[in-house]
Amino acid sequence: MSEVAKSGNANVARVHTFEQPPVLFVDDVTQLGHVSGVIYVGFGAGFLDYGKPATLPVANIRMSVAFAQTLRDHLTLAIDAALAPVDRSQAN
Repeated sequence: MSEVAKSGNANVARVHTFEQPPVLFVDDVTQLGHVSGVIYVGFGAGFLDYGKPATLPVANIRMSVAFAQTLRDHLTLAIDAALAPVDRSQAN
């Protein structure tokens, strides 16, 4: 998050940083689409509400198409690595 403050004739940008963003676990896509070159994705966390499945909205993310492609590439690498068979010949 950034904030721009006027200082005389110059604009001075102050960037707020956080020590650590919250860790969010998601297991549902609640929205997905694009408008004017912006990809939007909504994520939710599933839970049981009095025994009935429900979804709690957790995050709504907006990104450029270029970043969405980069994210896809990184997710593909992570998924491929997670699904790769374990090489048991090198076990202790």
